[in-house]
Amino acid sequence: VKTHKCASDTLAVLFMRIIEEQGLEMTTPTGPWNLQWPYPPGTFYKSRKPSGRFDATVLHMMYNRSTWEQIMEPDSKYIGIIRHPFTHFKSYFNYFGIWKMLNTKFGIPVADTFDVFLNDPLYYTPPRTPQTQNLMARDFGFVNGQVDLTEFIESLTKEMDLMMIADYFDESMILLRHELCWPMRDIIYKTKNVAKKYAYSSNKTMVLEDSREVKYNFFAAVDYVMFKTFNETFWKKIGSMPRFHEELADYRQVLSDTAKFCDSEETEITVLAIPQSEFHEKMEIDRQFCSRLSFGVMNYIKLLQMRYDEKSPRYNTFPDEVPL
Repeated sequence: VKTHKCASDTLAVLFMRIIEEQGLEMTTPTGPWNLQWPYPPGTFYKSRKPSGRFDATVLHMMYNRSTWEQIMEPDSKYIGIIRHPFTHFKSYFNYFGIWKMLNTKFGIPVADTFDVFLNDPLYYTPPRTPQTQNLMARDFGFVNGQVDLTEFIESLTKEMDLMMIADYFDESMILLRHELCWPMRDIIYKTKNVAKKYAYSSNKTMVLEDSREVKYNFFAAVDYVMFKTFNETFWKKIGSMPRFHEELADYRQVLSDTAKFCDSEETEITVLAIPQSEFHEKMEIDRQFCSRLSFGVMNYIKLLQMRYDEKSPRYNTFPDEVPL
């Protein structure tokens, strides 16, 4: 589940690299880069597999288990990613320019937009601004006022094979590797689409920051319950794995070595040889791999779209049924 502003571009690119390398079938849009989130999926190419089903879907698409089961292989793993709700909202507020809308439409000084919003969030919600309440839960199919919270959390807990936590991304990647039985090479990544500074930032005290979070907690209670639930599960998984922190340190060394090699201008060195360790296989990282690490979501979508042409079968609306 590609959750907005939860390191999901970084994760999607990693998945698309594996999809390309292994020739897997992904729900690939025919045009726009997403699958018409938050509406039912729009036009995308039909699977070329005899089953008519897909191996992966990694772009923005509202989670609905019964809907997804129509198109995914029966043995599919369901993986999501979330982050702490307040840091998530701050990122969302910046990325989608909510601060700019408040400044333009209501004349609110940019540095004050965040606090003005939190003082009356229900006023500054659709149609005045984009969706802002329980943002992560919405990606997982929660609709405010239409879905019972307890049932939602219980269902999601049962349905998700792994819920990653963006705040602990490297730890999440180790859990992902074990869940999917992947070699360590497959979880090497390069961070994508991260803002270095928020446009609406102002010099506020930590006391004020704490009061801001109290307000947002009240406004986005579902996201907080979801995060608390899966954060507890996350650390229980880690606690059950012997030598987890040794493996994590080994992984971070591989990431560091790969980054240094790929960022190096010494082009005469074409291959980085990483010796086998207790936790990973022997690896060779070449310049093509480095190039793939630099790809963004749009680069990969265009690359995967090259598998098809104008005559390739496609769904113009979401299929009612995909045969087994």
